Amino acid sequence: MEGKKELLGMWVSQNEEAKFWLNVITELKNRGAFPNDEAALKLLYLATRNAAKKWSLPIHHWKQALNQFAIIFEERFPETLE
Repeated sequence: MEGKKELLGMWVSQNEEAKFWLNVITELKNRGAFPNDEAALKLLYLATRNAAKKWSLPIHHWKQALNQFAIIFEERFPETLE
């Protein structure tokens, strides 16, 4: 009500399957984070929309990070095309 952001939880999973996200939403609903299903859907829509806007900017220092990934994870890194 005061307009402050709150951390609702932190979840870790091997992958992001629909079942994983269903469990997250169910847990949040059970804790009273959403008054109803429609509110949860609106929140997910708005969060996705805002994240997409922020992700449109290039990652800071990406070239340096890419070089480090190529050194550290050489076996996982794709070969360069010439």
